[in-house]
This record gives sequence, C-alpha cells and structure tokens, in this order.
Amino acid sequence: MKRKLLIIAIILLVVLVGGTIAIKMFRKHKRNSNPIGVYSVSYYTGYGMMDTAESYSGSVSSNGDQSVVLDNTKTLKEVLASEGDAVEAGDVLLTYDTYKDSLQLDSMYSQLAVYNTNMTIAKKALTKLQNTTPVEKQEGPAAEEPADEASENDAATDDITDDATDGDAEETYTKEELELAIKKKNDEINSIQNSIDNQNLSIRKQERKISKGSVVAEADGVVVKVDMSDENIASGFPVIVVSSEGTYSTTVSVGEMDIDSVNIGDEATVYCYDTGEMYMGKVVSIGTSPNGTTSYPCVQSTYPVKISLSDVEDMVDEAYVEVTINGSAEDFEGGGGDDIMLPLYLTKKDNGGYFVMKEVDGRLKKQYIETGKIYYGAQIVVKSGITSEDYIAFPYEKEAVEGKVTVHKENDDLY
Repeated sequence: MKRKLLIIAIILLVVLVGGTIAIKMFRKHKRNSNPIGVYSVSYYTGYGMMDTAESYSGSVSSNGDQSVVLDNTKTLKEVLASEGDAVEAGDVLLTYDTYKDSLQLDSMYSQLAVYNTNMTIAKKALTKLQNTTPVEKQEGPAAEEPADEASENDAATDDITDDATDGDAEETYTKEELELAIKKKNDEINSIQNSIDNQNLSIRKQERKISKGSVVAEADGVVVKVDMSDENIASGFPVIVVSSEGTYSTTVSVGEMDIDSVNIGDEATVYCYDTGEMYMGKVVSIGTSPNGTTSYPCVQSTYPVKISLSDVEDMVDEAYVEVTINGSAEDFEGGGGDDIMLPLYLTKKDNGGYFVMKEVDGRLKKQYIETGKIYYGAQIVVKSGITSEDYIAFPYEKEAVEGKVTVHKENDDLY
C-alpha cells in the first residue's frame, strides 16, 4: 500500500514539474514570438506646457472695434485719447476720479485693523482660560453669604485692578463654568474671524473697483472716434472707439484666491495648441463679477481676465491656448525643448504611481515616471523616467508584459 502511494506521489510530482516547465516554456515562447510594437518618445517632445507657474486654459478670438461707453456712476477725470492716435494694448484711454472710493478703502482697512486687534485680545483670553485650573464647586450657606462692606470694597478695587492690568488678575471657575467660558470665547473668535473674512472680501472688491478707474485699450489699434459732447454722452453712445482689426485676444477664468495678484498691464505668456507656438500677451481687462466656479485647489468663484496677444500673424479663431500670467517662456515645460508630454493613454497607474512599458535591450520593462500636470484629461507632462530616445508600448495591450520582445513601429500606427 505504501509502495503504491509512493508511486502515485512520484507520478503527481512528475506531472506537476512537467506542467510547470511547460507553462514556463509557453510563456517564454509567447514573450519571444509576435513582437509587440513600441513607439518613439521623441514624437512627443517639444509639446510641453506650463507646469512651474499657475496656468489657465482658454480659446482665442479675433478683436473687433473696442467701444468705450462712459460710466455714469463715476466722475470723469481725464480723457487721454485723441482721434487718429495709434495705441497699444494697455494704453490708458480715459480715467475716472477714484478719490471717494480710495477714502472708503482706507476706512475699510481701519475697520479690518479693529477686527484683528479684537482677535488678538480674544485669543489671548482663550489661552488664559485654557490654562486655568477649575476650583471645586462650593455648596451650603457659606456659598450664599452676602459679601460685607469690606468685601464689596475689595471687589471694587479688584475690578479697577483688572482694568488697569488688561485682565491679568486671576479669576476662578468651577469645571462647568470654565467649559462654558471656553465655549463662549471660541464662539466669539469664530464670529470675529467671520467678520475678518467678510471684510477682506469687501476690501478685495473695493480694490478691484478702484482698479477700474482707468479704461485701457484692449488691443493694438487706432482711435477712430472721440466724442465727449453732452449730447453723445446723454444718448449712451460710445465716447471712444478703437479699431483693432487683425488682432486677437483670449479670456481665461482666474480663481478668487489668485485674482488679487492679477493687474491691468501684467504680462502673460501664451502657448497655442493649434500652432505649437508661444506668444506674449498683456492683461487688458479684469472682471469684477464672477463668471463661474472651480474646485481646484478648493471650491471658489472665478473671474474673467482678458489678455491681448501680440505678433500673432498665424493665429486663428477658436484656437486653444494655455496662459500663465506674470510668467515667462521658461515657465513652459517644453515649448521646443526636451520635455515630454505624452497622451494619457500611453501611461498606466497603480499604487506606485504612473508608469510606462519601456523598451530595454529589445524587451519591455515596467518604468515608473515622475509626472506633472494633466491637461484636458488627455495629455500628461513627464518630468523624468523616460527620455526622447526611448521607445514605449501601448500599455493596455494584452501582450504588454515585462520581458515581451519588441519591434519598432511608426507612431502614426497608434491612431
């Protein structure tokens, strides 16, 4: 019986080993047969985007005539344009008197200083409460005895001392009283913080209102009309018209957390997806009313910012662009250099991060990559892990496994 069992065990072992060897041989055969196509990474270099500076997406539109209608809610200060003037984007056409608005802004800053002082005092009081040791609650008649005249005088003296020392005198609390006092102080701090936040928001709006004290040319062009007559103003007709035929601009949405750092006249660098070229631009208009919301890096309102482009002879309407404000050409990752932006479908992601299936010595190898921004959910910036000299496979193919033999293919075969 034992001998029979031994024979069966030996047979099973032989079958198992043979099966394992067969599987390994089959897998080796699969890796060595039917080579998988790999594609040149160099095809995707020089298409870089802005990754070191905050960027905003938009589309290009051609400029027509800019018509300036006088704002009747403001007091006109000075007209700086004359018919026939050649103007550049950002040149001031007229200004309004912002003296009253500036006085109001000063008052708002003064109120903000009061809120900040109140916050400092409240936080100091909270810290003192948190460091206070509660006393035992007294019970019985002794706790209810009225204070004698001397005690009342002492208490009055203590009150004066408290005022003179800004509340440095020790106060006693039972555990319940202390918890209540801390809660009230936290509620007070939250209320003050809410006032500070609202005041900062009002200040930002007021500053943007003052920044609208000047009307600038929104594109290069020629002033074809200046009519400041009472009849023209009363009719609501444009007082200044600038012809800007042949010029282009783009409008991007900037979050309220960044809008305060954007000013009329700021330079912008623009990358165009359609032409593959970079252009310079200038901020010519900042909206004062939200035009939408964004969830990056948190939920916030966005404001329209108009940017006039220069030297755009090859530009077309509706071209998609990526814009960085107060940046430079160096803020573009790529733009003709060796930086890489791959189609997202040429990468995969696991717990280790993004990776590609890269050719090494004629076979595939899993290679993790350092990535940057993802644009339009379709393109991903690759900072390191591969170079323009490498070849990679489409990672979602069934045969795209490590060790698979490779063959070079034309990139057009991917599409």
